[in-house]
Amino acid sequence: MDVEFSLSATGKACTLFRDQRQYEVQESQSNLIPCHGDSSNLMDKFDGRALLDHIPYCPEEGFPEPIVDQHTQEETRLLSYERYRCLIEARRHGVSEETHIHAVQRAIDRHKKKKEK
Repeated sequence: MDVEFSLSATGKACTLFRDQRQYEVQESQSNLIPCHGDSSNLMDKFDGRALLDHIPYCPEEGFPEPIVDQHTQEETRLLSYERYRCLIEARRHGVSEETHIHAVQRAIDRHKKKKEK
């Protein structure tokens, strides 16, 4: 498994210091920006959602039925296999999904430690 393409979110404990001025700035909502151009949905300018690609909502009835030929079906099958390959391989070897996920987390941790050195 290539841990360079894995996503891991972690958190750490920290000490909080009361800063009334900073609190008032945060509560005033002056630092909020529209989330992907939608002014009814505001987010902090440092919000992680700003880094994600925006996929606009599209109603299903607005699109014609896709043309599904044999080539497309085969491609979809292969892509689904690639998407879940690591879990399929783990199951084939008799490893539960939970055990496999823990193994992946250990690999990510080892990779992080190696990078820190």
